[in-house]
Amino acid sequence: MNAARISYSSFFTAVILLASCVEAYEPPDAQQDINFLVVDGFLDSGSKTAEVKLSIAVPLDTNTTYNPVRQAVVQVEHEDGTVIELPETAAGTYTSFSNKIETGKKYTLRVFINSKEYISDGVELKASPSLDSVSWRADAKGVTVYVDSHDVAGSTRYYQWIYIETWEYNAAKYSSFLFVKETGEVITRTAKDMTLTCYDSEQSTKVLVTSTTQNTSDVVNDFALTHIPVGSSKISRLYSIEVQQRALDEQAYTYWLNLQKTTENLGGLFDPLPNEVTGNMHNVTDGNERVLGYFSGGEIQKKRIFINRDELPASLVTSPEECPGEMIPVFKLVNHIGSELYLTESIGQPVPTAYISVPAGCADCRLAGGVLEKPAFWPPR
Repeated sequence: MNAARISYSSFFTAVILLASCVEAYEPPDAQQDINFLVVDGFLDSGSKTAEVKLSIAVPLDTNTTYNPVRQAVVQVEHEDGTVIELPETAAGTYTSFSNKIETGKKYTLRVFINSKEYISDGVELKASPSLDSVSWRADAKGVTVYVDSHDVAGSTRYYQWIYIETWEYNAAKYSSFLFVKETGEVITRTAKDMTLTCYDSEQSTKVLVTSTTQNTSDVVNDFALTHIPVGSSKISRLYSIEVQQRALDEQAYTYWLNLQKTTENLGGLFDPLPNEVTGNMHNVTDGNERVLGYFSGGEIQKKRIFINRDELPASLVTSPEECPGEMIPVFKLVNHIGSELYLTESIGQPVPTAYISVPAGCADCRLAGGVLEKPAFWPPR
């Protein structure tokens, strides 16, 4: 399952990779102007944590999707001059905890990579107003999740949302028996051997921002976050979405809005990104160097909801896929030693004479990308 912390590092790389679905061609000098630094930094004044991810954008004609920057020196400077050091805790990821991360204070990010120094504009950490509600509505095409929010003081005006989806799903078939491939023995599966139910998770990648500057009141109603189409495994059993709301300043909102427009309207494989979406990071000595990404922070508001398949219209509840089985006589099981067999039922009483075997993808939910471990926040069922 994916990590719970939202990261836009892969999203920035996706800007470069976005056009990969277009019919391929050989562009002139595919590496040109692609090798620039990507910065994804956020200070969470609620949890007092800082996280900065550094990577190098990659061109379309490579198989690499993430190229982390290792062994950089990363510092966050408080407005009073205090410096918070962020050690590298994973490849290209620099994190720290500090009580000096406070709402209403200004911070600057400094990054040292080899002989180069990068610095951000100063950013003030804003508190997000209350996240009023996260709701959903179903129609014939699926389920849409919406958010509502407001600021009584009218001081927010610029909003951003990111989310993490988590869902429970089943394999198409229940494998009742475990085939011990080393010996050819068949035993009844215990709870620890079950491969029927899995959990998967996905982080949002779309830019989700809006402004209330054109409204008399600072209110957001029915902002659509995501749509889950009919037939998706996400709503096959139990679905959860945790929404995180951030308050932006006008500069950050403009950046994200321009990035949103760019990713929606990217014309050619190597069309340059407009200068206005390069963000608020700069090379200290070379103002012409391109740096993509944004350093920001604030106090996040969170809300989680669950959607049970029993709450959905019958038309949205899909049936398990067809998985034809093969009958294997007991005396032929020896021929399968060393192989993975998923046995769903036995034939013959009281002593089985044969078993029904199905393809692994029909009986092992992990092969669809999920994990067997239930998330800590998952409700008992």
